[in-house]
Amino acid sequence: MNKFQKLALFTTLLATFVSLGAALVLLTSPENKAFPQEQFSNVVDQQANQKKLIANFKKNEISIKEKVDEHAKLIEEQRQALSKLNTRVTGVEKSQEEMVAIIEAQDKKINGKAPTTPITKPTTPTTPTKPATTTSVSGSVTVKEPTGLYLRGQASTASTAIALIPNNTRLTVIGGPTTSGSYTWLKIKTPSGKIGWIAREYTK
Repeated sequence: MNKFQKLALFTTLLATFVSLGAALVLLTSPENKAFPQEQFSNVVDQQANQKKLIANFKKNEISIKEKVDEHAKLIEEQRQALSKLNTRVTGVEKSQEEMVAIIEAQDKKINGKAPTTPITKPTTPTTPTKPATTTSVSGSVTVKEPTGLYLRGQASTASTAIALIPNNTRLTVIGGPTTSGSYTWLKIKTPSGKIGWIAREYTK
């Protein structure tokens, strides 16, 4: 109950007491022993009206409190909903970052991107493969790998990549072919003048 409601209630109660006092004075006054019934009824009606006003004030106060509680409850529900939404957004962003990391790792494996730090592999006994070198060829080939083809310093996938040659690039063959591992290698020269080895399986 705010200060205006309190002031109105106090004024109503004060008027009620004044009316009751006036009625008592009239009833006990010697010259008004025969108090008119009509005036007494008026006083009773005024008291009834004042009681109704007090009841309305209390009812309005309860209604206002209920609305305030309802509004506070709605704000809390909205806050909880926003918190859940933020949690979901954070989870989606984390999943996207993990997916990007997986894609990058797969891309490195597919394109054979050489790691910046050399990785030492354990030595395993293998039967030495003698490179099957045929007569040196000449001419030109064209890259047919959509993601590009790595130019390497030696005829081996373990060799460091010198450059990534774009798809549909025409190359001049200056040596090879040489078989190493599961690929047949050609020694080529790029349009920019770089020389190295490429896997013939990714050319046409």
